Amino acid sequence: MKKILFAANKDTVILNMYLPYIKFYKEQNYEIHVMTNSEEKIPFSDKKIKIEYESMRKPISKRTLIQKVRKIIQTETYERIITTTLEANTLIRMSVRKHLKKQTKITCIIDKFPFYIYSNKFTYQHYFRLEKKLANYTDELFFLNQDDYKIAKKNFKKIKKIYYTPGLGIDLSLYDQESKKEEQAKLRQTLNIKAHDFVLLYEGDLTKENRQDWLIEALSDLFINNENFHLLLLGSDELHGKCQEMVSEMGLTKQIHFLGYRTDEIEWMHIAHVALNASLDQGFPLNILKAICIGLPIIAVETRGVKDLVITNENGFLIDDKDAGELCSRITQIYLDTALRKKMITYNLSKRKEYALETIEPQILQQIKD
Repeated sequence: MKKILFAANKDTVILNMYLPYIKFYKEQNYEIHVMTNSEEKIPFSDKKIKIEYESMRKPISKRTLIQKVRKIIQTETYERIITTTLEANTLIRMSVRKHLKKQTKITCIIDKFPFYIYSNKFTYQHYFRLEKKLANYTDELFFLNQDDYKIAKKNFKKIKKIYYTPGLGIDLSLYDQESKKEEQAKLRQTLNIKAHDFVLLYEGDLTKENRQDWLIEALSDLFINNENFHLLLLGSDELHGKCQEMVSEMGLTKQIHFLGYRTDEIEWMHIAHVALNASLDQGFPLNILKAICIGLPIIAVETRGVKDLVITNENGFLIDDKDAGELCSRITQIYLDTALRKKMITYNLSKRKEYALETIEPQILQQIKD
């Protein structure tokens, strides 16, 4: 039986984006192996391999880990490895020697390169050289943002198959919730959000990179002057309560709500009027793609990945990363101009089929096959 390995740093990456592809190969009678940092079973898979990706940070442990993964690849004789996330992309390709490369096809799916315009010079050069070296052990590169796709096409000539894809496909049936109006009303009631209040939403773990602290500071005056404005923050707190302290000191605890990590994020998105994104560098902004599928207007910092999905005055606004005034004025504009809001909703709903699983999956599978 032919074998295929899916590798990522976390189970959540596999569960959120790759299950349809695992299911496809299972139906093609492949033996499915999955490699992440846990032993939890993945649906449709036959074997789970736990890898301590943290060991990549220490030279001695790194060599041991590479040898371990190389032995697994050599023993299992995979026909193909599909890998994603920086840690897995790097480890797998470092573990593949030329003789292993002949027996196994390597497909890397990259949401973003670890080097970017915001990187310092050393970081940029280090990761650029590393990525160019790893190109020797790569059959296909799939990029989820246009900026990195263009860099790869220009610089990595050894890789013959380089593609851009706007995501891996969204199951649109999860986003149609017109029949759940009562449940949505109950969600609003749990936070004391009234029927005519205006709700903003930002989905993403609370981190330095995602800049929820900047967002809260930027919105403070607007919220103080508009008590009917609410902000929902969905995501695990990696800032250890910093944002909650800010909100408490500002006296905005009734308007800014911390909902933590959610598996029902789509239900919460349905009670919002605008989706926000303050991240400086997201690569592939899945939260924005979800907002498009629901029909939410979007206000986001202009950066790679984001500008592939958001078009100013069409389905939202792109803003400067430091301009709090522009952020607030765009929110106010969408709040006051109901015709503009409806136009943006209509635009997003008309575009969402382009990102549907039924559209994207056949394209990716055909490109891998060719």
